[in-house]
Amino acid sequence: KMKKIVCCFFLAFIIISCGKEKNEESSCSSNKWEFIYISSPLNNFYFKQGSYWIFQNDSTKLLDSLYITSTRSGCEAVYLYQGYGYNWEYYTIDYASYPKNEQYFDVIEGDMMQRNRYPSQYPSGQGWILYSNDTVCYWHPTHIDSIKVNNFTFYQVQFSHDFFSTDNRVDIYTANGIGIVKKVVYEGKGQQVWNLVRWKIIK
Repeated sequence: KMKKIVCCFFLAFIIISCGKEKNEESSCSSNKWEFIYISSPLNNFYFKQGSYWIFQNDSTKLLDSLYITSTRSGCEAVYLYQGYGYNWEYYTIDYASYPKNEQYFDVIEGDMMQRNRYPSQYPSGQGWILYSNDTVCYWHPTHIDSIKVNNFTFYQVQFSHDFFSTDNRVDIYTANGIGIVKKVVYEGKGQQVWNLVRWKIIK
């Protein structure tokens, strides 16, 4: 219980005091702030171009592929208060899908991977967290030892959903080192389940 209180207090503090101040911005090379490196097992999500994932709708049997269009890495200097901040190492993966033609990106930074959140927004806790080393805060994913998807069993899986979606909710199951292995899209009173059936990962 104490860990939850500390975690939530930290989030409140960050939301209040984070934010880059235009007159206080700094690059990682021009300050002496502490470096926060990407932690393990988040390094297992360093996917490269050429990686792809193919999902199948369990009811319609339609296929949808996901592939990487580009990747970026670097360091983001984030001001906190009174001339102090942190230098955050980050890795960004840009995706596109076919034939659904959706585009989005994931950012790996610190001890979490988040969907559609630019590095400069860290640390806020305002993004959709897909995978995290944190098991305390309620908005972080739920850890699952293993999950069976079709004929495959995936281990070290985390379940998450978009807390900030106002329309259709999406539940996602992310496996360590593999990425998304299952997603459930809720549309009105119905739902569509997409299961991973083939993939190729380049690291």
